Formats: sequence, C-alpha cells, structure tokens
Amino acid sequence: MKTNKEVSIIMPCFNEGSTVATSPLKVAQILNQHYRNNYEIITINDGSNDDTLQHLKLAQSQNKNIKIISYSKNKGKGYAVRKGVSVASGELIGFIDSDLEIAPESIPLYIKKLKHNNSDIVIGSKYHPKSKLERKKRRQLLSKISNKMIEILFQLKNIDSQVGLKIFKKEVAQNIMSRVKTNSFAFDIEFLVLAKKENYKIESAPVKIKQIDTNFSNIGTQSIIKTFLDTMKLHHKLKKHIKHESTSFKLIRLTLLATLFIPLEYLFETISEV
Repeated sequence: MKTNKEVSIIMPCFNEGSTVATSPLKVAQILNQHYRNNYEIITINDGSNDDTLQHLKLAQSQNKNIKIISYSKNKGKGYAVRKGVSVASGELIGFIDSDLEIAPESIPLYIKKLKHNNSDIVIGSKYHPKSKLERKKRRQLLSKISNKMIEILFQLKNIDSQVGLKIFKKEVAQNIMSRVKTNSFAFDIEFLVLAKKENYKIESAPVKIKQIDTNFSNIGTQSIIKTFLDTMKLHHKLKKHIKHESTSFKLIRLTLLATLFIPLEYLFETISEV
C-alpha cells in the first residue's frame, strides 16, 4: 500500500558518477530537519553508462527515504521528471538538479512560499533581486540570451524557465506533466506554457547557484544550434497555447535564425576570462 508523504523531491541523474553518492543524502538531511521522515527523494538513473547507479544504491543504503528508478536507455530530463511525478506520493512534488549546483537549502523556503501564498508552482529565478549567483561571465551571457529568446517565443514574461529547482502542488504536477511530451531540457518550457494556459499561479523565488566545473566550456556552435532548433520546434508545437503572439514574430524568427551562423563558442572563449 502506498503511503502518502508530505514532500517528494525528484532528482534526475545522468552520468553523475560519485556525485550522487552524497547529493541525495544532502537533500535528505535538509528535508529531515523540516519534515522528519515525512518525505521521499526519488532518484532517476536516466540511462547512465557510468557507475551512477552503484553510487545511488550506496546513498539509498544510508537513507530509507531515498528511492531509485533506473532504466538502461537515456531518455532525457523531461522523461525522467515525468517518471518521477508518476510514482511520487508527496502532497507537494518538486525536482532539483542532482549536481546540486543549486543550493538545496532553498527547498523548504519554496515550500513555505507555496503554502503561504497559496501558489500552484514556485520556481527558481536567477533574476530575482535576492538571488545569489557564482557563475562565469560567459555562462551568464548565454543564460540571458536563452531566457530572452524563450520569453519572446513563449510569452513567459518574468519567468526563468530553465532553473533546475521547481516545486508544485501534487494535482498541478500530475495534471500538467501527464500532457507534457518533451523529453529534452525544454520540457520546463512546455510545462510552464501549459500551466499558464490553465491559469495556475506561478511564483518566482530567489535561488543560490554556485557553478560546478563541468564540460560547459566545451559547448560550441553545434550544441547551440541543437538547443535553438529544439526550442523552435517546441514553439511550433505550442503555438496554439500561446496567447497574444506578436505580429512581428516572423521578423523575430529570422533575427534569431541569423544567430545560428555566428560562431558563439569564439565569443564565449573571448569573454571567458572577463
């Protein structure tokens, strides 16, 4: 028999290696301070081809509130989060990136904000005046460019869709996630567009981000083009759900398409030391 919890936190993992031997335990420590054992952490091994699963099992052996879902083929963060939502028992459901670049101490604050303001969704925002960011200049630039493009295309004004910490009411998560079809990073965008259409109350909250050494510096034009095309494909799919699309969208589309021919990795290398 499934026992309901107060909070379910989903942690998608793909080739995280030894990181996930400790990150779920760090989240568990924070949740235990606020909810005792009335929580669960659902880790999703999204087809990792390293030793991620072994490290997840090590973490699980130290805390019975950590659960593991694992499958052999990588299917994307969107699929992983939806899988977690489908099995979550918490009255409130959220997810956080498993590298913990985002400070998990924010989770109880988001939950408190959601309850106090009777919001349906609370999401992190790098642009909140109380956010604290420790990130390289080039990553900040790429984030601003991406966020502005998403704001224009999807009419998500003042919403930072790509921060990897979000908390929802259970009924909201189940209602919207069951209709989200995107498996890539852009699933957040589809979720928020559909949530806006349903008039759910979406609230932004401050976030603390400390950049972790990753392969970000190796991102080049090919990766940027793929990200761009995924976003444009999603826009085409969601056009009927987007209200008051600008009549000048064709011009904006052409302008954005032009950026595909700019070798942005050279720009990032130039400003990386700034």
